[in-house]
Amino acid sequence: MRVGKVFNIRLLPILVLLAATLAASSAQAAPRSAELIADAETGRILHGKDIYSLRHPASLTKVMTLYLTFAALQNGRFTLNTYLPVSYHAAAAPSSKLGLEPGSRITVRDAVLGVITESANDAAVVLAETLGGSESHFAQIMTAEARALGMKRTTYRNANGLPDPSQVTTAFDQAILTRALMAHFPQYYTYFGTADFTYAGITHRNHNHLMERYEGMDGLKTGYIGSSGFNLIASAKRNGSRLIGIVFGGRSAVKRDRRMAGLLDAGFERVYAEAKGSKQYAEAPAVETTADAVDVTTDKSEYQVAEGVNSTAQGDSDDNEKPVASQKNWGVQIGSYNTRKKGLSALHQAKKTTQLREARTQLIQVKTGRRSFIYRARLSGLDEESARNTCFSLSDKGFSCLTLPPPG
Repeated sequence: MRVGKVFNIRLLPILVLLAATLAASSAQAAPRSAELIADAETGRILHGKDIYSLRHPASLTKVMTLYLTFAALQNGRFTLNTYLPVSYHAAAAPSSKLGLEPGSRITVRDAVLGVITESANDAAVVLAETLGGSESHFAQIMTAEARALGMKRTTYRNANGLPDPSQVTTAFDQAILTRALMAHFPQYYTYFGTADFTYAGITHRNHNHLMERYEGMDGLKTGYIGSSGFNLIASAKRNGSRLIGIVFGGRSAVKRDRRMAGLLDAGFERVYAEAKGSKQYAEAPAVETTADAVDVTTDKSEYQVAEGVNSTAQGDSDDNEKPVASQKNWGVQIGSYNTRKKGLSALHQAKKTTQLREARTQLIQVKTGRRSFIYRARLSGLDEESARNTCFSLSDKGFSCLTLPPPG
């Protein structure tokens, strides 16, 4: 079977007697793993395995639901104290859940914290229906935003990650989303470090128990369905360096957490050793690309990954393909803004500050809800040296800035 192919087996009524046998066989089949460790600031991949292969996200899906919620908060569509209605569809979502009643209301803040700590499926649907009108339409918005960020192989079908054979992603794409979330919404990222949350008299403990044991870890999200195994996105910061980790397909939560801790340890040791100019670092298994280090960035956003291989290829067959980079297709992104006017003003100030006559200004509109947008301000048409020097200069003058390598 081709790597990455997703298929279903449908049982006809006449085959009901085989259900137990098939279920037992399915339970014994180990979900396929994938893993990635990257520098959160630069996007450089320190370790990867099957990073472009399709996997089921399970509740990692909720990271995109929250990303779009944070965008709506930033755009002023609602506030953390806004009450949202709970529909029958939302209330009927299976566990994990807060137990919301149809016809009741919940604040945006409580819905967000419920999703982060309890991985509440009902709260995720409430957010989805508020932002998209319906959960199915919101899933289309999620997929569109994924493409805008450069997540080329991700498709969303619901807001919470409940089983759907066509809801797929890759470790590579989840790294893109994680970096985008941290860069675009740092004021909300801290919610992922919430240890517990009390709602309606019930205290919900964060499912990411590794935060309690791993030094420097302050988020992000767990996920599990039978077809995915135990998934985890995690982020940790030590001695000024922040790494992000993605693990798919753990056989248990304990084994998944142990694997994540080991990968992060190896990543931090490598970062420290390289900072000291030493080659004696603890090596994780080699990245499955032609390059030893890859930058996480995009053709439609700074977070498409400028990979060492072509991420649109199928499965792992792209190991030996190299991107073609032109001299003048680097750029920089100076921020995301909730109005066109603010974005244009930032571009004007940035170009005036850098005095880059050859740079082209771009303001990219990205839909984050039915009637809400963010505007990404960029300077493009630069070579690599100019792009990096421009970011250094802008950062010194108080701008946020990310270099954008050529699209893969």
